[in-house]
Amino acid sequence: MKVFVWPSRLAMEQHRLSCAEAVIWGDGHHFTWEGQNSLLDYMLAHIPAASKTALQDWAGALILRQVATMPSFQGIINSRRLPHQLWRLLLQLKAAGLNAENLYSQENARLRQLGLLLAGYQDLLNKNNLEDKADALQRLLAYLRYEGLPKSFQHCRILEAIDVLWLRASDMRLLMGLGPHLKINIKFALPYSGNNHLLNLLDSTARVFENQDNVEIIWPDPITDNYFKKLAYLLLQEENLPETDGKLIAHRPSGRYSEVEFLLTHAKEQLKQGVAPHEIALIFPDLSIYGQMASDVAQRLGLPLFFRRAQSLVTMPLVNALLELLQLEIRKFSCSDLIKVLQNPYLFNFFDNILQYLGAIGKTDKPYEKLIKNLVPQIADGGYIDSHEQSLGTWLKTKTDKLGAQDKYKILTKFCEYLYNFINQLYEENNLTAFLKIILTDIYPHLFPQVPLSWQSNLKSVPSPGTILARDWQSWQTLGKRLQEFLDSCIQIGYNNSSQHPFYILQDFLSRQASNENPVPGIQVLRLEDTWGGRFKVLLAGGLCQGDFPVPSSPFFLSRQERLQLTKSIPIWRTEQEEFHGQESRLVALLAGTSQLAVFTSPLADSDGQSKEASLLFELLGQNISTAASGQGGAFGHIPALEKVQDLESLKLAISYNLWGQGGQISLAMALNKSMAQQWQNEIKPLPVWPPKLDFSPSAVQQFRRWLKQFEILSASSLDTYQFCPQQWFFYYIMKLSKKDIGQYELSPADEGNIIHALLAAFFKNYRSDTDQDTVIARLEEIWQGLSAVNCHEFVAASRKTTLLQQAFKVINFEIKAMNMFKPAEIEFTFSRLPAIDVTQPPYLKGRIDRIDRYDNILRITDYKNTKYTQTAQYVAPVDGYPQSLQLPIYMAAVQALYPEFIIQGRVLSSKEPEKGAREEEGNSLSSSEGKESIYVILRHLWNNITNANFHPQKGTRCNYCQFQIICQITEYEN
Repeated sequence: MKVFVWPSRLAMEQHRLSCAEAVIWGDGHHFTWEGQNSLLDYMLAHIPAASKTALQDWAGALILRQVATMPSFQGIINSRRLPHQLWRLLLQLKAAGLNAENLYSQENARLRQLGLLLAGYQDLLNKNNLEDKADALQRLLAYLRYEGLPKSFQHCRILEAIDVLWLRASDMRLLMGLGPHLKINIKFALPYSGNNHLLNLLDSTARVFENQDNVEIIWPDPITDNYFKKLAYLLLQEENLPETDGKLIAHRPSGRYSEVEFLLTHAKEQLKQGVAPHEIALIFPDLSIYGQMASDVAQRLGLPLFFRRAQSLVTMPLVNALLELLQLEIRKFSCSDLIKVLQNPYLFNFFDNILQYLGAIGKTDKPYEKLIKNLVPQIADGGYIDSHEQSLGTWLKTKTDKLGAQDKYKILTKFCEYLYNFINQLYEENNLTAFLKIILTDIYPHLFPQVPLSWQSNLKSVPSPGTILARDWQSWQTLGKRLQEFLDSCIQIGYNNSSQHPFYILQDFLSRQASNENPVPGIQVLRLEDTWGGRFKVLLAGGLCQGDFPVPSSPFFLSRQERLQLTKSIPIWRTEQEEFHGQESRLVALLAGTSQLAVFTSPLADSDGQSKEASLLFELLGQNISTAASGQGGAFGHIPALEKVQDLESLKLAISYNLWGQGGQISLAMALNKSMAQQWQNEIKPLPVWPPKLDFSPSAVQQFRRWLKQFEILSASSLDTYQFCPQQWFFYYIMKLSKKDIGQYELSPADEGNIIHALLAAFFKNYRSDTDQDTVIARLEEIWQGLSAVNCHEFVAASRKTTLLQQAFKVINFEIKAMNMFKPAEIEFTFSRLPAIDVTQPPYLKGRIDRIDRYDNILRITDYKNTKYTQTAQYVAPVDGYPQSLQLPIYMAAVQALYPEFIIQGRVLSSKEPEKGAREEEGNSLSSSEGKESIYVILRHLWNNITNANFHPQKGTRCNYCQFQIICQITEYEN
């Protein structure tokens, strides 16, 4: 029987799925080098137990934090990521047979200091009677030398290491120890290719076993009919590549977001051709940069993604709630920080426990939930600033003294003082062990996810409340287990004070822990180090830029020269994901395992708009294949002149650049990359020449008009935007920019308007002319309870409730008097695909009218505007025969077209100041009589301007309300 060792769990799973169990899979033991199927761990479990305790994984990194006192290591230990990777390096040094003396006997100063670090680490292990993986390997090698194979392996005769690229020191030592007992076949993933920098690691690994008995090195045959295997071999030889026949594409998109879009568009095409999602691999050097962009594009294209690495625990809402609470003291919280924590529903059970402890409340089902509805408005409206000024408890006590001895304020004061003292108590001593004990004892048990479903109802992209609860339950269980493991690691090594704050160590730890959330099968999104040994039909690899791929080596780890100084018998690598040329070898090996299509991309620039050069491997591909797509420039690189535009993407970039220069270039770049979408606001620079001009070539005009087909149905509001300012229309509808999200803890003017509209619509659906004021009030209260249009946090809406209901009450009172003989006929009436210019061709019109009233043969349109009267009046006031706003005239024209037998009237009413009356329009304003242009003539004029790319900014009375005024340059030239 054979023992198979696969390079990764992915490779092992793919092999198992591809073969009949009885033929290959059932005939042998299957392992990986690391992880839950580790060969080393399996063998250690089948020999006598050690006298020492096994070192827990995170205890090693904590030991380094304690012993690193040298100045050159302070930066490493206090960083968020490096201590754990540095500990892994020490393990490989020990596994290679090196000790502290071997290191600090070197002339190299860094190696000597690394030796001191290893000595301090080993002293703490010995002091606590602990054994790490390198020590366990030594124990296993001694057992193999004197006792032979464990019983579970005695029937095995051959060990095959599959798809080897290179091996770590610990893996090599293990194979050497097994050599006398088993025949060892080391099957490399790439063919031998002489002196090639991509194969240095493979050559070094092979040389280690040159003189080992019972070990055979097997290189794959470079001569093959398989296109991709032949391609990989030729890449290693740096020879000319064969014709691709569409099997290989190399492309340089304008930026990272468009790069992801390019790759996933190919994925979508392959799915349509019958390729299964799990047979497609989407590879990036760094998922922290590309992961969210991939999710965004995939959601838009309707593609399923499978992130092989489970989501980090810190992405879970419940874990974030804990971190937000613990972070209060760290950042000297502001009022908004505090409110965010106090109204987080995942903390309600914990806060309930505080109130019960204080004896400040009676027995109710959800005491804190009731208390917080009083607390948040008081904090938000009462003038509290932040904890730098005074503690919340002190501030509330002052408020209580002024307001009188009301019980609810006394409860609030007690609660806040206790919470403030509790958080401070956590950090009285910089002691991670005590910190974790308090969290596990006093906070964690009360984070049990019993969140009312009503709190989750406003979350976007959530399939069902049941899914939410299942996710919360899993993250709660995983959090408790990981916290206990971390505490056990601290206790195991006697970890006490640290040079870094306990919160940041905990945050780092949780960010590295995966949740137990079950992923949905789909296109596999992988970091390059997760792909070792993988076989796919379609390979999509992005981010192949110099400086990004291969990922630069860390200056804190061993250089090649330092490795050579240490040993000539066993190569010492940093960690496999840190090995520079090894990353290129992995990608070439992955290419060799592809069977249908490979797409490689390298963006012209990064998220900051800085130019990027393609990696050497990408250049080698691009120079040798005739079908390589040429770079289109654009948002991050070279923008083509308008007369040279060949495609729609370049056209959009060219228009942006011609109108706004470098500022427009950066603006669009940031729009394409959603993760950087806010930065465009700070990058605009005025143009030296004003106004800007567009010189379209005939081909560019045709391209642009084909592109405009996506706008063949225009809303009344979008045309109104263009009439107000063509530049705003370009920013919003073409560049897809929008104003900044002010967050769920504030209510934007648009949200207020939506709430008022929803209240009025619900009221007038059941309108009665004899309704008295008390009935109106009762009806509005009833409508509010069932209102689902509030796009903000529940407490924010609650704090604005009184004002908004009073505003709606004023409008309704005015409307009841203004109704006369009219009665509501349609509420929120919608229309679509009505001809705007010509019955036979676009554009067409669509819109939603707030209300249509009818009396006899008259239809009266009412449009509410959540603005004050002066703006409302200007909104419809004609200038030179053109209305400043087209929305109401378009509504009137649409209703006239649908109901030609009726007389049409229109009115605009301010929902802020209804008492000042409505601005009214008559139906005859739709014609060209009385010196006024017909609305259809105006629409034809606007459409001609749009099709000719007239997007110049224009000054108007509504500029102060435009969300793009920060980047608009008209103020620089208005004089």
